[in-house]
This record gives sequence, structure tokens and C-alpha cells, in this order.
Amino acid sequence: MKVIVNFKLDLHPVSQLILSLLYRNEYDLLKRYFAVVFPFHLERLHEAGYVLTQGPYELKNIDSLSISIPKARALFGEAVSCESWIDEYRNLFLGKKAGVMGTRSVCVQKMNRFLEENTFSRQIIIAATQRYINSCKKDSYNYIQRADYFIYKEETVNGSRLTTSNLGTLCEEIQMLDEKLIQHAGWQKDAI
Repeated sequence: MKVIVNFKLDLHPVSQLILSLLYRNEYDLLKRYFAVVFPFHLERLHEAGYVLTQGPYELKNIDSLSISIPKARALFGEAVSCESWIDEYRNLFLGKKAGVMGTRSVCVQKMNRFLEENTFSRQIIIAATQRYINSCKKDSYNYIQRADYFIYKEETVNGSRLTTSNLGTLCEEIQMLDEKLIQHAGWQKDAI
């Protein structure tokens, strides 16, 4: 992984590295290399508006931190890509119904668009997808959407073309739920 640090910013270089790892969901690297200093730097990142979650900051809750995606993108000059985890997303659909995983390239294209238009974390996206799949179990997955259609689907309603996102709807719902449910995966194992 390559990270460019800008020494002209009013943001400490280590803070930039930590933000970069948060931005890329590299929690293991954060825990391994920045366990001692990350609370201090997260406090500075919160003051600067990059980290949206208030402290206290602990290693066990690091994956539930919320960051400002637009600010991080502006800092790093790049868009978030789902290339590294799209297979984790598609594998949630594996074995539920023939062809429901969707094409990898189409899922990447639609998920990258979704990430550009929304600020949901990978954890919320995965949790929302698992919630959706669990809700389809009662009908033996007969009516489950394909993975790419779940992200975005073009529909014609009253003669107008609309783009809908069931993933977006469920991500909003999950964001309103207590984040402890996601961390402890209390409802992920059962249907809604």
C-alpha cells in the first residue's frame, strides 16, 4: 500500500497515516503499528473534522469509527474502491440461488458508484447485505435480487426511468440502529 503524506498540511504525518488506514478499512495494520498512539491522533483527527465519532477511542471499537469520506477523499485525492472487498460482498449471495452473485465487474462498477454517492462504511454495507439475505431465507431465496441489482437497479415507473437502491435503503436503516448490534452481530445470525 502506498500512502502520500503531505508535510504542508496542519495534520501530523502519523495522523495522516492513521486516517489513510481507517479510510481503507485496514484495521489490523492500525492495531499492529499504531495501538499506542492512535487515541491521541484520533482526537486530533476528530478536532479537524476527519473523524466523526467522538472518543474515547479504544482498539476494540476501531472498526465502528465513522470518518468523513468527502474530507478523506479530498485529502488523499482518490475515490474509495471496493476492489479489495467486493468478493466478500458477492460471497454473501453464494449458494442462495443460481446466478445471484452477479458479475464481478458489474458489482465493482455499481459498488464504486454507490461509494461515491454515499458515506456508508464497508461494515454497514456488509451488515445491510447480510440483513437482506437473511430476510429472503423465509421464501427459500426465491425472490432474492442479484448482487448487482441489490446495489442499483434501473426500473420504469409510470413511464419514467428510475434508479433504486435497496442497499442504500437498508444501509440507512442500519445506521439508525444501535451500532452495538452491528459490532456484536446480534441480528445477523437470525432473520430480521
